[in-house]
Amino acid sequence: MKKIVFSAAAVFLSCTAGFAQTDIDGRLSGLWAAIVVLIVMLLAVIGAIVYYYLTNNNQKIQNRKKGHDNRVILDNTIESIKSRLTDLEQRMDTIQNTQYSAKNENRQSTERQQPVREFRSPGQISQPPHTVQKLSSVRYPKAIIQNGFRDDLSDNQGDSYFKFSNIKGNNANFEYCGTDFEKAKANKDTLEIVCEISGTSVTAHDLVSETAGVVQFKDGKWEIIKKARIKFI
Repeated sequence: MKKIVFSAAAVFLSCTAGFAQTDIDGRLSGLWAAIVVLIVMLLAVIGAIVYYYLTNNNQKIQNRKKGHDNRVILDNTIESIKSRLTDLEQRMDTIQNTQYSAKNENRQSTERQQPVREFRSPGQISQPPHTVQKLSSVRYPKAIIQNGFRDDLSDNQGDSYFKFSNIKGNNANFEYCGTDFEKAKANKDTLEIVCEISGTSVTAHDLVSETAGVVQFKDGKWEIIKKARIKFI
């Protein structure tokens, strides 16, 4: 653009100098020539301005398009990363579920392979506490402990509130069989460790069994799998 302006100025100065050198009769033609040169210069300047504007505007458009393309590429990259992370989380969940299932299968297999010994009645050699007892008759737990019963069972009910039945391997059913209502009423909090209790003890005159619970011999004790249900009536 600068070159065009300088060229137009040079032409103008040349024409002005030529006009000065002509005589009086030729001054009019020189004036018209100068006017024409000025018009040409003006058109050249306008053309240069228009060209500069169009070139600059086109460059801006190209830059905006390039920026838009870059944002599209960035958005696509982010979506791809999110998709991969989601797929990775799903794979991790699948692996964890598989490992959990395998552990359960191994534990169940180990329990099935544990040796089963018959329970020896009093007077015979008793088995170690950790040995699974294979019983078919009714037995009575001697004490309630946290989340279950102590491992030792008795042939006699004594002061026991519960009786075990259907003792097979590690599993057994248990239900309430207490005979002293006042004592059971006073030990309601203890009974709630192994039972779900309904009814109110304030006006009740008896405590009865509704459904049997389930226990499993584990870690040296009979652990509650399902609580028994009893009711104050």
